[in-house]
Amino acid sequence: MKIITRKKLYNGMAELRSYERDRYVANNIPVRIVVDNIDMPENGQYMDLSVAQLKKGINSGSQQSIYNPGQTYDLIGYRWHPTGKEEEAFAIDYNVKSRLSDEWKKIMKEQQNKEKKEKDEQ
Repeated sequence: MKIITRKKLYNGMAELRSYERDRYVANNIPVRIVVDNIDMPENGQYMDLSVAQLKKGINSGSQQSIYNPGQTYDLIGYRWHPTGKEEEAFAIDYNVKSRLSDEWKKIMKEQQNKEKKEKDEQ
């Protein structure tokens, strides 16, 4: 299973580039899409797509690559239906887990500072 992270969902859709999708389908590789954005309510949720589901994506039009002039690709959308939200889903992809851990530490530090400040004011 290939794990892919996305920062955003577009109109309730997780999107893959057509050449990514074609590569996974050709090699019979299912995909797990993980939302990695602390500012989104879907943060940490993931959606598993089988090869059959990958084939059924919705084509949302052709795009021009900003990295490879002359290359075009289609964006293939998949309606967001999360499979789950589990910490173990992130253990597979260390980069996602470490970014989330850093955000969690930051949030906890802010909370501790806030509680200390409130206590000092009393």
